[in-house]
This record gives sequence, structure tokens and C-alpha cells, in this order.
Amino acid sequence: MSSYIKYFTMMTLVALAMGTLSCGKKTKSDGAVVTVNPKKPVVITGKFTFSNHGNTVEVAGPWFRYSVNVENNTDDTFVIVSMVLEVSGVGSSGTFTTTTMTFDPAQENFTLLDGTQCNFLTFGFWDKNQSNGLKARNGIVGCDPPAAVDQPDTFYSSGNPNSGDSSSIHYQAKIKLIGWFGTYAEATERFEKTIHFSTQ
Repeated sequence: MSSYIKYFTMMTLVALAMGTLSCGKKTKSDGAVVTVNPKKPVVITGKFTFSNHGNTVEVAGPWFRYSVNVENNTDDTFVIVSMVLEVSGVGSSGTFTTTTMTFDPAQENFTLLDGTQCNFLTFGFWDKNQSNGLKARNGIVGCDPPAAVDQPDTFYSSGNPNSGDSSSIHYQAKIKLIGWFGTYAEATERFEKTIHFSTQ
């Protein structure tokens, strides 16, 4: 074996080893346990509309809905301010494609009849050992739902890749939650957690 081949082989092995080490690196955010409900959302091919704070929202097929729960098993508190969803599947051309949607709490902003501005900046604050669903809340009476019906927000993934064969439409999806460790007022370190799930 020539010295060039030996060198190339060694560098390839080193690169693979470094990649493995990098992928296996633990972060503080790993202590957060994120789950999707339902665990395998059902894909619907039709479309529909609904009213959200007086605004008409159209959900185009194929679509699925879900909520997200977060359990804080880290040694710190954190705030979540954004969620990115990537959905991968077979598109109309027969190739594997990916769509990306970003969910921001400000998408829920609205104005009450008395002129009160309901502005949302985060999906919530998690104390140590706390388990709660993602939901845009700001603590203002009238903006937030009554405690008796206070449930995690429902998210819709719409306009996903469409192969045209409803019997075979299913997706591999990835959710990335972004925020910071600390409190609402003070960020001490970046929070970022990614999970994968599939649909049916």
C-alpha cells in the first residue's frame, strides 16, 4: 500500500471518528425530554379552515396536527421561544423532499374588543422537574384561556409533500425547540433540543 493511500485511509478514519465524537457530544439541553402527542400523528389529505382570534386560517393538505410536551430534567430553568418543524416525504415528482415551518409565539397575537393588545413572546417557562405543554401565554386576563380549559397549543403542519397516493403518504419529521436557560428576563445559555418522530 502506497504512503498516499495509507495517509488517505488514516485521515478518513480520523474524520469518521471525530464525526462520531461530535454527534455523541452531550449538552445541557439533553436533560429536557420532549414528546409529541399523538406519538404518531395521522395525516389527512383534505383541507379545511378554522377561525383563530377572528382570523381565518386555511390548513392545506396533506396535513397533521399535534401538541408538544416538555419535561425539564436539567439542573436549570429555561424558556422556549421558537419551534422549527421539518417534514420529509415523497413529493409529486416522486423524489424525497423536505418542507420547513417555523412557529413563533407572536403568530398568536391579537387585540381584545376593549383594545387590549395580546402579545406573546414565548411558549413558556420551565422550572426544574416541571412538565408542561408548549403554549403561547402572557398572563393578561382575557388573553389567556381560563385555567379550566388551559391546554397545550395545537400545531398544524400543512402543505406537506404530496405523492398523490393517499394510501402511502407518511412522513419523517424533526422538531427543534429553541430558547435559553435562565428566566424570562435573563438568558444565561442557549437552549436547543431536537427530536424525531413519524406520522401514519
